Amino acid sequence: MITRSFALPRRFGSTRRGRVITGIVAAAVVALAVLVIFDPPWVVESLSSSTAGSGVAGSSNLDPQKYVDAIWGTKVLPTVKRSAVDLPTLLADLKRDPEGTSKKYGNYSVLTGPPAFLAKGSGRVVSVDTTSLVSKAGIAFGSGAKPRVFIQLPPIFSGTDVRDALPFINFNQFVNQVQFGEVAIALNAKIAQASFANVNVDKLKGKKVTFTAAFTRSKAATPLLTPITIEVSK
Repeated sequence: MITRSFALPRRFGSTRRGRVITGIVAAAVVALAVLVIFDPPWVVESLSSSTAGSGVAGSSNLDPQKYVDAIWGTKVLPTVKRSAVDLPTLLADLKRDPEGTSKKYGNYSVLTGPPAFLAKGSGRVVSVDTTSLVSKAGIAFGSGAKPRVFIQLPPIFSGTDVRDALPFINFNQFVNQVQFGEVAIALNAKIAQASFANVNVDKLKGKKVTFTAAFTRSKAATPLLTPITIEVSK
């Protein structure tokens, strides 16, 4: 009796091994997909969130308006209330002794720049000019009829007086000159939005105003002030 043996074709064995490998790979892919869905190894963050500016001085991505909003009620207003000097007294002292008064009351945000001052006062609005490049109101003291000072009016305040008069803000806190300048603009915008929200500029003439303000020492006969807070009464 002759016994014959038959060997499986090699192709059949290879096919079987291929199916096993394919099954292992498929299982691994499924497991990885489940892991990614339920426990992703990364954090998904919106573009707007990842590119949002910082409200902290010295940040490379400083958002000047966030910075000003953060310090307005906690630093700006308390400092102004505590440090503002009576305006008629300050102007008289500057006329009598400009250097000594500047050292006593002035703030130098940049050592080579002129001093800036925080002042407070009250008076009657005797003129309103909203047609010039810088809108302003003339303020007379006491029974005077002529403006002793001018205060800027919104919607736009020019200059950096408010920034420069605040002793806790200086150039060295910021990454560059651009940020330092943007903070001054943001402060001016905050004043227009917060302090003048209920002030009708067109009806200021003849009204009494009580205000705090900042200004830089100059040779102008009638100083131009940037208001910080203002109250209007009849």
